[in-house]
Amino acid sequence: MDQRLRPLFMLLLLFAALIWVASIVWAGAEAGVLPLELAPLSPMLTSAAIGIGTALATFLGAAFGIRAREHLEFRSMSIPARNRTAAAEFEWAQIAGAWLYVIGLFAAFVMWFLAGGPDEPTLLRDSAASLVGLAGGVVGVVMGARAP
Repeated sequence: MDQRLRPLFMLLLLFAALIWVASIVWAGAEAGVLPLELAPLSPMLTSAAIGIGTALATFLGAAFGIRAREHLEFRSMSIPARNRTAAAEFEWAQIAGAWLYVIGLFAAFVMWFLAGGPDEPTLLRDSAASLVGLAGGVVGVVMGARAP
């Protein structure tokens, strides 16, 4: 990546993560869990939040996979030492974006639960399900790996 564009990408990542968290809060207010009076969440913002959440989930999965690979040897994929690459170094904005995503997932899960756990597709329900999927992925990586 061109180093001159790096600050722009980091700023856009943080902006996207903040939009995602704000849309979770907005959805919580719409569900009646938060005492805020906001207009209904528009379909465009809901779609944008889902897209941003998917991108953040992809980054988090990649980051977790890189970090796990750095510290653990996988049973199913033994990579000779000469073929291993160094783990990527993450910028503070990438780490902040990942944390905002995880915090937003927990907030969505709590608000979805407090709203009575509705089954209809909503941003809260889909995000709560993503938290369960993230937890399952972490368990899968930890169970499928062993310390060297």
